[in-house]
Amino acid sequence: SSTPPVSSPTNLAAQTGPTTIALSWSANPESDIAGYKVHYDTDAAGYPYANSTDVGNVTSHTLTGLNTGATYYTAVSAYDLDGNESWVSSDVAATAQSTPTNMVFSTQPSGATAGSDFAVQPVVVIKDLEGNTVTSATDPVTVTITSGTGASGASLAATATVSAVNGVATFTDLRIDKASTGYTLTASSGSLTSA
Repeated sequence: SSTPPVSSPTNLAAQTGPTTIALSWSANPESDIAGYKVHYDTDAAGYPYANSTDVGNVTSHTLTGLNTGATYYTAVSAYDLDGNESWVSSDVAATAQSTPTNMVFSTQPSGATAGSDFAVQPVVVIKDLEGNTVTSATDPVTVTITSGTGASGASLAATATVSAVNGVATFTDLRIDKASTGYTLTASSGSLTSA
């Protein structure tokens, strides 16, 4: 028959680290699924894959010991209690990437009058230990007035938290409500070193 007795897994997704790719997928609908196999290699040809790992009856698996910067092509198949194996899922390409560690202001905010948007809005870039922009980063970045700078009680108005796109958080409508000099802004995001 042209259709295998087991359907291919769906919704394969990948999260990358410097030497890891964490994969997850949806559980198959068949009641007699015994497990899944993760297939991967570094050539874009698709099936057959150079490496295959039986991960058991789970819907996630992390590939480790990968080469940073290398692109891995991954897919998942399911097998049932009788040993029938599905075709592989859709292929997902993922590049092992460095971990975001800190942030820098690539554009300093300037040209502001109290209550008006900065003429030049801040842009914050998420970097790794080597100082490279982490293009996979989508972390939410929050800008605040650094404690003890500018006018007492001043507040930052507008959208102070922006999710990074390709590792870059671009703010569009920030303004400070009180005129003063010496304001410093801090960009923070989770465990990343603030800027």
